[in-house]
Formats: sequence, C-alpha cells, structure tokens
Amino acid sequence: MHDSDRKLIILVGRGDPVYRGYALDALTSRHRVALIDHTAPARPSSRIVDHEAADPHDPTRVRAAARALARRHPVDGVLTWDEFATVGSAEAARDLGLPGPRPEAVATCRDKAAARARFDARQVPSTPWARVNTVEQAGEAARRIGFPVVLKPAAAGGSFGVRKVDTARDLAAAHAFAAEAAARGREDAGLLVESYLSGPEVSVEIASDHGRHHVLALTHKSLGAEPYFEETGIWCTACRTPGSPPSVWRSPPWTRWA
Repeated sequence: MHDSDRKLIILVGRGDPVYRGYALDALTSRHRVALIDHTAPARPSSRIVDHEAADPHDPTRVRAAARALARRHPVDGVLTWDEFATVGSAEAARDLGLPGPRPEAVATCRDKAAARARFDARQVPSTPWARVNTVEQAGEAARRIGFPVVLKPAAAGGSFGVRKVDTARDLAAAHAFAAEAAARGREDAGLLVESYLSGPEVSVEIASDHGRHHVLALTHKSLGAEPYFEETGIWCTACRTPGSPPSVWRSPPWTRWA
C-alpha cells in the first residue's frame, strides 16, 4: 500500500518515548500521523506528515490545532493515549465529524465524583463517597463514612495522589498529598473521600466499538506498600487472544506487565 493510501490519524500528545514509543511505532506502521504536541518530532518521518504546536492538555488549543490540520489534510480519526488529553481529543473528533466517544461521557469518566453521582442516580452499587476541597470537609466526610478511608484526587489516574487514611491524625498529611497531586493537572474536580475496601484489586479491560463493549482481559493489580496504592504490575489471569471471538479465552500462568 502506498503511503498516500493510508488513513491519516491526528495523534494528540505522543508522550514519553520510553513509555509510549511502542504505541507510536505501531500507529505509524499502519497509518500516517498528524501530530498535536508541544514540539515537532526530533527527526523527520514519512509517517508523521504534519504537526501543530499546542498543549495536548488544553482542550481549546487541541480543537484549534485539529481544525488547522483538517484544513490541510483529509482526516480519518483522532487518537490519544494520554488520559489528560482525552476530553480535548473527543471534542476535536466531534468538531471534525469523526467517530469517537461523546465528550460529555469522557469528562464524566475523568471526574470520579461525577461518575459516582451517575452510579448513585442509576442505583449502581458503589462505595460510600464524598467530594471535598478542604481538610475540614475531608474530616467531616471521613467521620461520616467511617475510618479507614481513601483520599484521592477526583480527576487523576494511575493511583496518583491516592492515600489510605486510618485515623483523623493522618488526615492533614493525606489531604496535602492528594491536593498537591490534583494541582498538577488542569482539571479542578476537587478531592474524593471514599470508604476503604480491603482485598485484591481487580480490573476489567474493555474496548468499545460502535456502541458494543468487548471485554479483553480480567486482571489483578499488584500494589506497593500502604498507605499508598502505587501500581507495580498487572497480572492477567484471563485474556482474549487478539482477533478471537468473545468466547475464546486463555489463562496464561500469571502473565505479568510491569
């Protein structure tokens, strides 16, 4: 296939090459890429055909950059693997009339308190929770919910800023820890206080396509020492073989991604 016949994808934020280089290699092996990022690629590439300089975490600038690229190229899709760029990417796809998740749904997924409120409204079982801003509010919520609790940013991921709080004496330090993590992002969703649930952490990995949701893997998370929840690995106990029908699963002997 000639390069000009390949679909052109707008990529919002290429990320750290150490951690995301494999994803960019996979994308450029199949498609041409127009990049939205702070800076242009260090080396010219036949597969990265264009670039617009913009902060990938600023939805307004991402939308403007995507429109500029679309004026120069026919665009087939918008993609990001940076969770802080998901809202802007969804909005850019909608602006260009391209397939993608609804920006409102993505914004709700980015705000754990908003997601919890949706669960409650639809009577989906969830742990007791409260959105807070100040340490005094956190204390009131923790006493109402009952110690131990978990304090976390409402809009971060990867257990960033998450801390277990066993007693009221630990609240001030935990609040400062979570608030500092929350302040690093653009999203101002406050903090979340949740009831602490002991036991293993399990994750269900899902890919959605045209309204259909496909379970790809059931995983157990390996965590660091308390009071933090740093993810140190993912153990796959049931995984779909790529391209296999939903009924075909494999259970490797504790396949691990670190």
